Amino acid sequence: MLSVAASWFNSSVSGYCEPTERKGDPQLVCLSGARKGYWTLTANESAAWPAAVETCLAYCRACPSCAYLSVSPADQECSFFASCDLGALQTRLSASYRSGAVLAASAEAGASWEAELDAAELDAAISPSDEIACALRRLRRSGRSPSVAILGSSITSGRGKHGRALTPYGTLLPRLLPWSPGNVSAYGYPGASLMYLAACLRRFLPQHDADVYVIEVVDNMMIGGKEAHREVQDAITHIIEELRARKRRNSGDAAVVLLLPLPQSCVAALRAAPPYGGDMADMADIHKALASCLDQGGGSLASAVEQTARETGVAVASMRLALASRLRVAVRAGHTALGRLLDTSMDDKVHPNGVGHAWLAQLLARLLATASRPALVATAAGPPTTPCASAHAARLVNRSRRTSAFLRSTAAVCAFGDELQPLVRSAQGWHFVEEPAGGGHTKPGFVSFDTGARLDVCFSPPRSAVHRGETFEWQLAYLQSYDSRMGSARGQCVDGCACRDATWHGRIARRVSQPAMGKLTNIRVSKEGGGNGSCPCVIRITSIGGEAPQAAAKFKIVAVMSGFFTYRSIYAYRSSSASLVDMSLGAGTAARL
Repeated sequence: MLSVAASWFNSSVSGYCEPTERKGDPQLVCLSGARKGYWTLTANESAAWPAAVETCLAYCRACPSCAYLSVSPADQECSFFASCDLGALQTRLSASYRSGAVLAASAEAGASWEAELDAAELDAAISPSDEIACALRRLRRSGRSPSVAILGSSITSGRGKHGRALTPYGTLLPRLLPWSPGNVSAYGYPGASLMYLAACLRRFLPQHDADVYVIEVVDNMMIGGKEAHREVQDAITHIIEELRARKRRNSGDAAVVLLLPLPQSCVAALRAAPPYGGDMADMADIHKALASCLDQGGGSLASAVEQTARETGVAVASMRLALASRLRVAVRAGHTALGRLLDTSMDDKVHPNGVGHAWLAQLLARLLATASRPALVATAAGPPTTPCASAHAARLVNRSRRTSAFLRSTAAVCAFGDELQPLVRSAQGWHFVEEPAGGGHTKPGFVSFDTGARLDVCFSPPRSAVHRGETFEWQLAYLQSYDSRMGSARGQCVDGCACRDATWHGRIARRVSQPAMGKLTNIRVSKEGGGNGSCPCVIRITSIGGEAPQAAAKFKIVAVMSGFFTYRSIYAYRSSSASLVDMSLGAGTAARL
């Protein structure tokens, strides 16, 4: 399919529509409703026809009255018109122009401005890896369509502003793949950070046999500078190596793709400009914000993640790189044009809208299609090699770097069911049980029926963060049910640490039985350590009975999570710990698409 720019050029005619006046700000002239006007082009933008047409079309996209364009790289200019007689074009002032209808070019290309990224934008945003090229090449030889598993946040689950449901990019992806639709599964957890996904990977991504794993990387609720970047990079590396090891245990190597939606930090910074927040004094501030958004030197989180992809040998698809040209043109065009561009694809500063999801699907499809083409890889010394040989060599080189840096630095714990037992220091009146569930499954956890029963659990935050005087959160998941036998429990810090007590109620009115999250906040751990051996902080859960006097009141703990936060960041990336935003157990969407 031709890009819109190529379609415009192929259908354009020699000549310009009519002369335009050189007065006033060109973009303000356009936005004022004028029926004609012009934009000047830089040396780079006018270096060749493709660049000139791309730039002029991007300007036109932000101009309500732009239906026709006259473009001249030689004169470094393009003019817009609300109407134009293409059969009576002029050449008296210059013979270097070509003119054409914008809507006709868009229709010929088979897409509207809002619905499709063109080939040049897509190719600028993707970096296939030898690893994925090797995996897809093997599958092509076997005649089997690849299976894809996607892990991410509310973006992957298809949630938009205020939780409204959208058609997620994972649902759109099979329609764009270059092969017959294979098995695409999406696991989206609203509010989940990379740290939460890394710590709870075994629970959150149950699929063990995917050929391609896509990890959505979004910077929601992330703060801090390069120390924060390192923690995110550690979390991503942990996910990559876990998925590679998972696939090797089953049926060979897995290919991993990092998918980067437009960063929240980028959208928020650009929307601080008028007509949104109006915080920016002038266009110089907007240009500075854009430079930060498009940074490729490791200064931004997105560029740090892209660097991690290169270092670990995985493929990456980045929306900020796809939109770089449009963002630059929109910033040059002014506040209103920038706002229109952001509104085209974003529901709010985090979540893409329907167009944004379509663009994400395009990015993934383009990367997979590009990687599936047979190719030899040139080497610095020696003859070309195959992607499989290069991927294998890269894995051997990086094998010594595969460390549990993420788990070491965050002390992240995501313990469900029988994984709770190593954390328990003592249990008086509490018992580990595996209650029967439907389909032959069980529901494991620690249960108490006795008022006053005590369960002591060890919490081990990073020592470096303790010595800096940071405060911590500790979370547990407990059963809530309408069953009249359900009781309550109290959480306390009892040895080596201090915090405010919290009470959690297992009885609810709604006729549902489901896990709920409880937490202890602002935990301060003694730098000298507690008196309970190797455990720096002992947390005690005490059963306090039910609402009415009775012989037994049930309270059940099903999981313990620490090393990241829910809802907010307290010490976040200033320490070696990780951060998490709102996440309820069961909120994740695991949909077979």
